[in-house]
Amino acid sequence: MSQYIRIETTNACNLRCKSCPQSLPQKGKLKGVMSVELFSKIVNQVSPFRENREAPFYLHICGEPMLHPKLTELVTIAVKAGLKVVLTTNATLLTRARS
Repeated sequence: MSQYIRIETTNACNLRCKSCPQSLPQKGKLKGVMSVELFSKIVNQVSPFRENREAPFYLHICGEPMLHPKLTELVTIAVKAGLKVVLTTNATLLTRARS
């Protein structure tokens, strides 16, 4: 079984870094966010099979996770399920209230 899980809660990003594949034109790929319902369903399906509870549960792939309007709710769902949440962010949307 994998030592970690990556889940793309949004594929939108507020930057266009030259070194990131997210900045490439992706014809036909809509930008969006995952619903709380779908996220919760995935967490419920995955969490019972986690052998290593310390293994990370990444809430990003190529998108900026802080663009998700329900990010706090998603993190809460994952933490309550016993998952170790990891975020990588460009921090441009980080405020004292969100830290």
